[in-house]
Amino acid sequence: MKPFLFPYTYVMEPTLHACRCFFNSLSVLQSSPKHIPEPVAQWAARGFLDVRMPDPDISRIFEKILAETESWARSHRVGDAAFLKGYQDGVPFFDASSISQITRDIRTGGRPVSPEATQEEALLKARLFLQMAQEFDAHNQWLSHQLEQQESMEKNLYRELRGGEPSLDRGTAPVQAREKDDPLQYMIMDRLMAWSRVMLSHGRVQGPLVTTAASVLTLIQEHAPDNEKLMLAATIPAVQRDAATAKDKRRDLMDYCEKLVRTPVPLLSDSGLLDGCSAETRDILSMKLYLLPDIDPQSLLARFVEGNPPVDGRRDSVAVNTLIGYIEPDLSDFS
Repeated sequence: MKPFLFPYTYVMEPTLHACRCFFNSLSVLQSSPKHIPEPVAQWAARGFLDVRMPDPDISRIFEKILAETESWARSHRVGDAAFLKGYQDGVPFFDASSISQITRDIRTGGRPVSPEATQEEALLKARLFLQMAQEFDAHNQWLSHQLEQQESMEKNLYRELRGGEPSLDRGTAPVQAREKDDPLQYMIMDRLMAWSRVMLSHGRVQGPLVTTAASVLTLIQEHAPDNEKLMLAATIPAVQRDAATAKDKRRDLMDYCEKLVRTPVPLLSDSGLLDGCSAETRDILSMKLYLLPDIDPQSLLARFVEGNPPVDGRRDSVAVNTLIGYIEPDLSDFS
């Protein structure tokens, strides 16, 4: 069992540092082996990130579609945000017929293909969306970094002009504004749907699924039947990274998560699993573990995919519950 970040493919440094306080390793999905972001590649080289790729058999088709799409976007001067919006609104290039045509040209030279190809086309469209969302996130992180540098320069200039007098603290309002207008929340439902489709075609997910987006928890609850409720299983304080026993503590946490995933609901109440790891975590980094009983991760993700998505046949019969780890974004903003 290995934790899996979702529904993002771009992972920011603060999130990586935060996740490292709970896990010895973390899986992250990527759409293209040729477009792995630098932070992801660096943390993979260190051994912390486990980069997962979709089916390599269709990577050649995907790279061709991605190149055609980027060329179209450049020629029409379409930015990342507008392009993602086009995914939702159905701009001419982004619709299924366009992807279908490219796929058929590559596979068959224009000859007819079987009806089953429509599932592959939907999968390619989802991969394309995730890739463009990744570019959108990377660009917004760069802009955020530039703004932070500008703010720092302004504060230093103010301090010099005032003879060392500290500037007024304007940090609270901008932080609140950034939380409200967080670019990672942009088209979050579409992100979840695309990520779910690609992940279902890729392989098994045992969990826990890890996110920094509270809105994802809201969407999951909204798409659950009335008799299904997310259950707060535990609140886990961060493990000190420099502690001598840090690896063992993180390994113990994964053992605990595995028990939550594999213990049938009738046995949970008497198992002691729901009250053994909770702690007071005010003002410190923590992760809340939410349990969705009686539904495995594959079945949960399938709720966010239209039609009958291709599902990897290697289902894990021992995973009877879905576990989701939520790390609050305001507390993960550290390095």
